Amino acid sequence: MTKARDLADFLGDNTSLDEINDAYDAGALSNRNILHNPEMKVAQRVSYPSTQPAVSYPGYYTVDRWYNHINGVNSRGVCTISQAQDAPTGFRNSLKIAVTTADTSLDAWAEYGINQRFEGQDLQRLCKGTSSAKEVTISFWVKSSLTGTYILEMLDDDNGSRHINKSYTINSANTWEYKSITFAGDTSGVLDNDNAKSMTVSWHLAGGSNFQGGGLQTSWGSLAQTKRQDGQVNFFANTGNTFQLTACQMEVGDTATPFEHRSYGDELAKCQRYYQKFLDPTSATSQIMLIGLSSTYTQFSWWPPVEMRVKPTVGVTDTTPYWESHPWYSVGTSLTITQVSNAHVSRYGGEISVAGNWNPAPVRGTNYTISGEIFYWDAEL
Repeated sequence: MTKARDLADFLGDNTSLDEINDAYDAGALSNRNILHNPEMKVAQRVSYPSTQPAVSYPGYYTVDRWYNHINGVNSRGVCTISQAQDAPTGFRNSLKIAVTTADTSLDAWAEYGINQRFEGQDLQRLCKGTSSAKEVTISFWVKSSLTGTYILEMLDDDNGSRHINKSYTINSANTWEYKSITFAGDTSGVLDNDNAKSMTVSWHLAGGSNFQGGGLQTSWGSLAQTKRQDGQVNFFANTGNTFQLTACQMEVGDTATPFEHRSYGDELAKCQRYYQKFLDPTSATSQIMLIGLSSTYTQFSWWPPVEMRVKPTVGVTDTTPYWESHPWYSVGTSLTITQVSNAHVSRYGGEISVAGNWNPAPVRGTNYTISGEIFYWDAEL
């Protein structure tokens, strides 16, 4: 009601509270959701079927902007990560984690979870570090084979890792459940207004003894490791455990409003600021054209559809792709890519140099094409 009244005051006396509440109920008033790819629509990193091989290390897998955090001395837990076509009514996809190797005895510093990281310039609406600091509500749909207590955490990366944690309960196994959690505003620690990482929001799944035992940090305070996951179940205790997440929303205020649906195009553009792939992952015949520079080097121009966060790292997903020369369409016998250079690239684009062992060797000034899903640009937080 406070949010509706504030908006009514802004719009004027001619707008009633009932009209404002009806607008919220209809899902109007865009750009409320701070999270990227909250419906798990975009998954650039793999071709279909969109399941990563078993992983036991941190990184971005499958679903864009959602970071898989696995850490700990001699951690033994291993999982697969996929974009599942299983979700509550009104949604289609979810991020799914499935344990393939159990970790029944967590190391003291072992921790597992899924998180999203934010640029400071996207969080200024929180008014963090001021007397006007705003409450934040995070809502989501979750489904797990393991019932019990789970922890959601907001972590301030700019100010000595201040944090606040709240618990929620998964009541029924293998059933979609809706959760809504409100966090207090933090009057300490202004967030930097830049493109660096300022905050991390984590859905914890397991934590060793060094992350438990101190009582949960339910108000903003300096980082206390033993207060981060107190009461958290060990999701990795059994092979076959699953955890799914979708329809996540993070917004200013003390109330979860109706989910803000955005188009696939809007979500893709948000994700491409941090990571993008060249070529169509569903078509092996898509091509990129390069020009020969020497017997071992070729080059092509790259201009991203959106400005990336920072100068990206450039890489390849296939070091031995199919290739041919033009305009004669002679098929190359073999190619092993040994280096991709981003020396002449900025966040706005530039020239990409591709070094390798070509057979036959490229000729200066001659055009060549490489086919398939090859190049990527990474500017993740």
